[in-house]
Amino acid sequence: MKNNPNLLERWNMGDPSILNLANFCPQTQALGPGKRAVIWVQGCALRCPGCVSPSYRPFTPAVLIEAGDLAARILQTPEIEGLTISGGEPCHQALGLTRVIDLVHAQRPELTVLAYSGYTLADLHNNTALPGITAYLSRLDCLIDGPYRHALDNGLTGLRGSSNQIIHHFTPRLQAFDFENTSRQPEIHIQDHELVFIGVPSRSFLNAIDEAMHTVQDLRQRLVQDVRP
Repeated sequence: MKNNPNLLERWNMGDPSILNLANFCPQTQALGPGKRAVIWVQGCALRCPGCVSPSYRPFTPAVLIEAGDLAARILQTPEIEGLTISGGEPCHQALGLTRVIDLVHAQRPELTVLAYSGYTLADLHNNTALPGITAYLSRLDCLIDGPYRHALDNGLTGLRGSSNQIIHHFTPRLQAFDFENTSRQPEIHIQDHELVFIGVPSRSFLNAIDEAMHTVQDLRQRLVQDVRP
């Protein structure tokens, strides 16, 4: 996707009101309680082995958008009950995300905010290299923190990627939801002629995707053979 030159210039100059997104979903039930909009930011310095979204790591411009425009997109779906923020590493764009949350809450204060971070909460409190992190954390209802550890992923249940990650409730609004034991129910969406997987993948889901890909490859090879003269 080609970005607006003005947005690109402002982003290159460090304008925090310009967010760099890896993806956006207006509505899903795979990442938190109820129907939720999801923001995935672009860029992550942590490089966790086994990361489910390695293409979201580079700090290169993906989809640049102003905070106000992103908030407007979120508010276009009246059915949602909350917002989930993932990535990439959201805390690298704390200033812009805080602005988005404030704009959304100005019109819909009842929407809950769930966020993921590969940093631990202690790391975030002590990290002076993340501008705006204190204000950003104050806007969240719940934070799931810590790096992904493949050996600690049971591959079955919970919206944590691995059991080392801690669920922090900053308000009571999401405390009734069982983040640790709820079944993983990832979704497949089609966006711009591409398949997008949303949610924390279960082992059975990943196996099913592998089998489907092998089947498609086999069918493609057979079709090529059938049309040869």
